Amino acid sequence: MLTEKEWLLINDIIKEIYAAKNLKQFGETFLLLIRKLIPFRSAAFTIIDNGFTVREQQYAGINLPASSIREYNEKYADQDYTNEILSFPKSTSYRDTDLINEEQKQKTTIYREWLAPPGEKVRRRPDY
Repeated sequence: MLTEKEWLLINDIIKEIYAAKNLKQFGETFLLLIRKLIPFRSAAFTIIDNGFTVREQQYAGINLPASSIREYNEKYADQDYTNEILSFPKSTSYRDTDLINEEQKQKTTIYREWLAPPGEKVRRRPDY
């Protein structure tokens, strides 16, 4: 159950989101404020259209360089194993391991080339 302080923060998040002038500002504001409620190290917010196509330059990130978000949007968004969740009719929260086990995840191209910790990333497909 949420505390009164958390409810006040949610109200503040809603107020700030409504004050956003554009979608990029919306994403940046949302990420900065939601981080106070749900701690995280890094996150990205990307706008997609009804056809699941990334809207160019409509993204924001926390502790992620714009070049990394752009790389994801251009090369990996269509391969993301979490895409199925986007077609759910209602909002939901999930962990990626709710959708794919850790061993399978580590074999995916998106994991090997983009999600893996920096020392483990592979910029080419293995031969198998």
